[in-house]
Formats: sequence, structure tokens, C-alpha cells
Amino acid sequence: MGSGQSRLTPETIHTLSEQTQFDKREITTWHRAFVHEMNGKPGLTKSQLITLLKSFFPFGDCSKFADLMFRLFTVGSFDANVDDRDNRDKELSDSKRGKQLEQVITYADYLTALSVASRGRTEEKIKWTFRFYDVDGDGLVSREDLVHVLTAIAEMTVGMVTCDQDISNRVDHIFACTGDLKTPAQFSYEEFRSAYHQDPDLLQGLIIYDGIV
Repeated sequence: MGSGQSRLTPETIHTLSEQTQFDKREITTWHRAFVHEMNGKPGLTKSQLITLLKSFFPFGDCSKFADLMFRLFTVGSFDANVDDRDNRDKELSDSKRGKQLEQVITYADYLTALSVASRGRTEEKIKWTFRFYDVDGDGLVSREDLVHVLTAIAEMTVGMVTCDQDISNRVDHIFACTGDLKTPAQFSYEEFRSAYHQDPDLLQGLIIYDGIV
């Protein structure tokens, strides 16, 4: 949308309503909050994203979670397709990757990702969730990846979300669910997808935005 993001045209609203699970009222409501944080820029910087997240999670530290989201959003436009993302990542040199991480998050990418994560079809949610937990982008989720993301979520949702298990026990539980006995412990997208379909409730806690919007 570029610099025109400060104002949504009827055509843009219609397009976003077709491409996401949000209705026109929700699209304009989310957009007002998004533009408020943009401060004249064509999208959100990382610090602005932190401010936006704080409006939803006022008691926690959103910085680590914002780092993760910014990485996900700024590796090209948001795409729920794991295979496409992996192919694109392999083509990026270190210098190009560094340049991309300086970009801003556009409203279209933000809204599309939020739609997939909160209201998307099960397969879309699985792909999005795996991408989020694959912190280093190597196509595998390791124990370190899980601890990193779950810690970021716990720090952000302080005072709003409680969990019966500590992070270490949750990680052990997730790997038991995937049936992963390898050393070092890690699982692929297909292993994650298979485990989710076998026992959705066991992995439901990994869905980032479920129930937020």
C-alpha cells in the first residue's frame, strides 16, 4: 500500500475483506490502530510494533515477541506456504537478509498474517505456527527454538494468561507429542503437522493468536 496506507480506499477494503477472514468494520478498526503507530511511515518499524503489541498486552514485555514477528513479516511478504518460504530463504544472501530486516511491516502483511493465525483454516494455522517457531529458518524446530518462542510469549502475556506447566515441561510434552527421540531434539514441518492432526488439543497452546481476535 506504500504511503497510501494512512487511508484505505473502498477498493482496498474490499480486497482485504476477500483476502482475509475479517469484515469491513474490523479491517477499518484494525487499520486505525495500525496507522496511529505508523507516525507517517509506510509501515510499522520494530519499535512501533512493540508499542502496538503493548496496547493488547499492557502488563508484559513484548520486545522478544516483536523481534520474532518482525523476522516473520519482513522475510518477504507474509506467505503461509512453508515450501515457498524455504525456497525464498535459501536464495537470500546474508547482506540481503540484513537489508530485509530493516524494512517495515505493511498493513496488508500484518492483517493477512493476523487473519491466518487467528481465523485461518487448520492447515494455514499449522503452517504459520511452524514458521513462527522455526526461529533460525532452517526448516526444523529445535528445543532451543521452542524455549525461545515460549519464553517470548510468556513474557508478553504476563498478568493475562496462566499456564499449568512451566516452559521446560511444556517443551518436553511437545516433543513427546511429536514422537521425536532424536538427539538433538528437533522436528520438521511434516512431523509437526502429523502430530497436530493426531492430537490437536495437545499442541493447541502453540497457536499464537487463537482467541485474541
